Amino acid sequence: MARGDIVAGLSVAGLLLPEAVAYAAIAGLAPARALVAAVAGCLTYTIAGRSRFAIVSSTSSSAAILAATLAALPGTAADRSALVTLVVVLTGGCFVAARLFNLGGLTGFIARPVLRGFALGLAITIILKQLPTVAGVTIPARDLFHLLTELLAAAPRWNLVSIALGGTALILLLALRQFPKVPGALIVLMLGIGVALTFPLPGVAQVGAIDIALALPTLPRFSWALYSRAAQFTLPLVLILFAESWGTMRALALRHGDSLDPNRELGALGLANLASAAVSGMPVGAGFSVGNASEAAGASSRVAVRRAAWAAAAGKQWGSAVPHSPRSAPVRHGA
Repeated sequence: MARGDIVAGLSVAGLLLPEAVAYAAIAGLAPARALVAAVAGCLTYTIAGRSRFAIVSSTSSSAAILAATLAALPGTAADRSALVTLVVVLTGGCFVAARLFNLGGLTGFIARPVLRGFALGLAITIILKQLPTVAGVTIPARDLFHLLTELLAAAPRWNLVSIALGGTALILLLALRQFPKVPGALIVLMLGIGVALTFPLPGVAQVGAIDIALALPTLPRFSWALYSRAAQFTLPLVLILFAESWGTMRALALRHGDSLDPNRELGALGLANLASAAVSGMPVGAGFSVGNASEAAGASSRVAVRRAAWAAAAGKQWGSAVPHSPRSAPVRHGA
């Protein structure tokens, strides 16, 4: 096993854990759903997929669209949980159907600049919505403008300990980026857990215990109208996951001269989502950030993906204190 794969796996695991918490929060779900989705998605993709850098887990864009879908569909808390599983099953089914009908050629219609703009907007939204958590205050704002104004108005109530911890973690992360062969995110995560377990941190937001109890997913008897509406909302989710995942895979493949077949990748994404549904996870795809982090850490094969999945799964045991010029390549069919 290459040393780069081990380092890349640990580096990606350090990103997957806090990302699972953040993306689950975006969708209004328990962190466990995103964590099991990352493990199931990564392990399934290593068998069916071919990109050596793609990390198939929950993504910010899919979490945002899932949140909008759940907000538009009626139902109780129990129905909400089952609806997530239904959406993930439909997502996986759509990808598998696209593979069976050889729709990989549609990758040629993906507008990369539009996708980058969408990802940038999501990144800005996520960062701004994390500021109240870092400041240790609760801001029930309706939009980003009111969030910022109310956050400034709450300045006298800011928690200086929380701000100091968040700022120190950010500075350390930026400093460790100078050493790509060091799993910086994992180091910062471990240090944060150590501080939280050693010192009392009043007012500092913590995730708490992440309880994962695997069970076979169940789908209650929804009305046909609800199934129909869920299918309608699933289509945009499939499209954004398709665009984001293939964009990430293709960009990294071109950079390293790797060969990818979009039809095969469609099938791999479908199987990964079906595996996520089987463990009651969230929709999964190949995100920009973790894919590029895997590449930067020196991944040379899909072994790094497996290492990341197992490390993330093991991290659940101690994750309760987590503070909140390209070369041409033979990328076929729609490259």
